[in-house]
Amino acid sequence: MFQQIQQIFALVVPQGTNPHVRYCGARVICLVMIWFFIQGSGTAAASPPSFFQGVADLKLLSLSTQCLGGIVGSLIVLLGHKRALPPLAPTSEASNSAQPPFPALICAAVLALALVGNFTCAAVGLSLLSALLRIVACSLVTILFLEACLVLAKWSPRTALSVFFLVSLCRIVQNLIMLPFEMGPVWSVLSLSIELVLAALYVFFLTRQPSTLPEGKSDASCQKALFVEPAAPSPSEVDQDSKSYLPWQFIAHVMLYYFVIGVQRTQESALASPGLQTNCAYLLASTAAFCLFSATFVRTGNMSNYWVRIRQIAFPLLIGSCLLTGLLPVGLLFLALILEQTAYRFYLLSSYVEMFSICDITNVNARHVFAVTHLVMYIGMFVGGVLGTEIQRGPITPTTTIATALLLFLCLTAASCWLGNDKSASKVWGRRIELTPKGRQDKLYAETCRIITKRYNLTAKESEVLEHLARKQSLDQIAAALVVSKNTVRTHVRNLYAKVDAHSQSDIYQLFSEIEAEVKQR
Repeated sequence: MFQQIQQIFALVVPQGTNPHVRYCGARVICLVMIWFFIQGSGTAAASPPSFFQGVADLKLLSLSTQCLGGIVGSLIVLLGHKRALPPLAPTSEASNSAQPPFPALICAAVLALALVGNFTCAAVGLSLLSALLRIVACSLVTILFLEACLVLAKWSPRTALSVFFLVSLCRIVQNLIMLPFEMGPVWSVLSLSIELVLAALYVFFLTRQPSTLPEGKSDASCQKALFVEPAAPSPSEVDQDSKSYLPWQFIAHVMLYYFVIGVQRTQESALASPGLQTNCAYLLASTAAFCLFSATFVRTGNMSNYWVRIRQIAFPLLIGSCLLTGLLPVGLLFLALILEQTAYRFYLLSSYVEMFSICDITNVNARHVFAVTHLVMYIGMFVGGVLGTEIQRGPITPTTTIATALLLFLCLTAASCWLGNDKSASKVWGRRIELTPKGRQDKLYAETCRIITKRYNLTAKESEVLEHLARKQSLDQIAAALVVSKNTVRTHVRNLYAKVDAHSQSDIYQLFSEIEAEVKQR
C-alpha cells in the first residue's frame, strides 16, 4: 500500500510527470483543503444573528453559507462563457507567454481577503456580514476548483482518480489536525492561518504551471477551459448521436442523494455534540471512506460499474444511518454520525469519478458536467438542510422519526434503484457505443493526421491527401474521393512532400507509422 501511495503521490509532486498534471493536481488539493477548513471552522456561527436560535439553526447557517456560495460559483462557471470573460487557465498551445492567468490570481487574492474578513467580522459580532463574506469565499473556491477540474478533464480519468485519491488522504489530515480542538477561537485562528497558507500555495502552483499544453492536448480539448465554448466534435470523434447535456435521470439522482445528506448533516447536532467524540467520529469516517474508495476504485483501477458501487456502499450506509438515528440511545448516536459521514465522503469522491468518466467517454461539455452537477449538489443539500432544521425545531416524536426515516429511505431507493441503474445508464447517460475495429482504426488515422497537420502546418486539403496516402490509395482514388482533378492531387502531394521533408510515398508511410505509434502510447 505504501508503494502505491508513493506512486500516486508522484502525480502531483514536482517531479516525474507532466507539469500540467502535477501543478493542477496540487491546486485541486489546496482548494479542497481550503474548503475543508472553511467547512469545519465555524467562524460564521461564532456570533449568530438573533433570529438563529439553537444548535440546529447554527448548523443550518453554516451549511447555508457553503451551499449558497457553491450555487453562486457553479452558476458563474456555467453561465460565464456567455459574458466573454477571460479564461482562468491556458487555452491554446500557440501561446508562448509565461505570464500566469491573472483572473485566477485576482480570484485567489479576493479569496484571501474574504477569509480574513469572515474571521474578523465573526470575531467582532458582525455575524450577517461574516456570513456574506463566507458565501463569497465559498463561491470563489468553487470557481477556482471547477476551473482546475476542467483542466484535469483533458487528461485520462485515471489521472484524475489519482488526484482525488490524494484528496481523500488530505481529508484524513484535516481531521487529524482538528482532533484535539473544539469549535472556538483557537480553532478559528488555526483554520484561518492554514487557509491563508493554502491560498498562497495555490498561487505558487498556479504561477509555476506552464502556459502551454503538451503536444496532442490542444484544439478541442484545450477549449474545455473555463468560459471557453468547446468546438464541435469532428465526425471521426462522434460514435453516435450522443447528448450534449446531462440527462434528467443523472441530475435527479444527485439531487436526491444530496437532499438526504443535507437532512442528515443538519441532524448531526443531535447525533453528537461538538468535541473530542465528534472529531473522532469525523476522523473514523474519513479513514473508512478513504479505505472504501481505495479498495473499490484505486486498487482495482476499474472506474466502471459506478452505480453498482453506489448501491453496494453509499446506499446501505445512508440507510443504516437513518435507521440508527431513531433506534440508538443518545450515548451511541455518534455511530450513526460515522455511517452518515462515511457515506457522504465516499459518495462525494465517487461522484468525481463519474464526472471525469462522463467527460472521457461522452460528448457532453466538461463545463456543463461539472458546473451542473455541483449546482444540483448544493441545491439538494440546501433543501435537505432546511427540512432537517424544521424537523429539529419541532418536538421529536416516534411518528416524526419514522416519517423522516421513511422519506429518506424512499429518496435513496428511488435514486439508487430507479434513476441510477446500469440499464438506464447505458441508454440515457450519453455514453458512446463501443467502436468497431474499423471505427477505432479510422479514429486512429484521424488523430495521427491531426498531429502531423499541426506539427508541419499543413493545409486542410494537404491533411486530407495525407490521410488518403496513409491508406495507400492511388492518385486516381484520391482524386475521385476529393472530387478534384489528378493534377490538383499531384500539386497537393508535392507541397505535402516539401513540408514534411519526404521524397516518396514510403517516407510518408514511415512518418505516419511513427506518429501513429506515439498516439497509441497515450
